[in-house]
Amino acid sequence: MIRAWAIYCGAVGTLAVAAGAFAAHALDGQDKISAESAVFYALVHLPALLAAAWLEDRSPGVVWPRTAGWLFALGIAMFSGSIGIRIAGWIETAMLAPVGGILLMLGWAALAVAGWRGR
Repeated sequence: MIRAWAIYCGAVGTLAVAAGAFAAHALDGQDKISAESAVFYALVHLPALLAAAWLEDRSPGVVWPRTAGWLFALGIAMFSGSIGIRIAGWIETAMLAPVGGILLMLGWAALAVAGWRGR
């Protein structure tokens, strides 16, 4: 699973940097602030996802690292992705960002448990 998470992190990291450049050069006002927030949260949580993947690789059979990884992956997609979709004007995603934020917080809690329960 560590390889899959590394691919996810590489892809999301690439999109986040591109979105940050777009925000810096093409957006202003609240859209720019929102895009910068989405980029920041994506980039901050990618190393946490890699840490979860590393713990999962080192602790076979322990469910918490995988749980943390999925929570981070879904949280990043829902929080940062929904903001990007809203800025693009494709659909209204007002309720997805808060749910994504909650998933990110749960990911940190699961990562803490993974570290505690790891072998």
